[in-house]
Amino acid sequence: KEEEQAALRLRAAESQQSALVAHATDIVGAILGIGMVGLAFFLFRRDLANRQRAEEANRSLAAIVENSEDAILRKTLDGVIVSWNAAAERLYGYTAEEAIGKKVTMLCPPERYEEVRLHLAHARLGQRIDHFETTRIRKGGERIEVSLSISPIIDADGNVIGVSAIARDMTERMRLQREVLEIAALEQ
Repeated sequence: KEEEQAALRLRAAESQQSALVAHATDIVGAILGIGMVGLAFFLFRRDLANRQRAEEANRSLAAIVENSEDAILRKTLDGVIVSWNAAAERLYGYTAEEAIGKKVTMLCPPERYEEVRLHLAHARLGQRIDHFETTRIRKGGERIEVSLSISPIIDADGNVIGVSAIARDMTERMRLQREVLEIAALEQ
């Protein structure tokens, strides 16, 4: 009888110890679970805040482009126009709906097509072309003088995915320069 009671006490002690281990395991599991949920919530909030900051930055950049006095357009590596700001509408006379989806050569006199091809080739190689003066054509056929900057658009992996062009109307300035030169020639 004493041996059975000793064995029962031993089994009761083992059972109590096993229950304590199970209880401790439950508590640790619950703490880890709560910690994981808290971490997930923290990461979600941080990701959401980052996305909101990125969206705000995109909205700001879009507003800058749209309100620029310079014509800004984006085109594919093949020269197809994919975006067109309000200044481009004013400079070239085409609405965004008329220009988007068309080749950029619609803005060029035929003798400048090779120039456009070369600039697209440079952009494909990741090369930027800063402020060069050239001739373009408005919707009604009027030739205008512009200063152009051509830049490659590069994705996060470093691949060239498109081309941006920024144009400034130089027609009036060029006309005034010609007048000054004519006046200087007449005075001489």
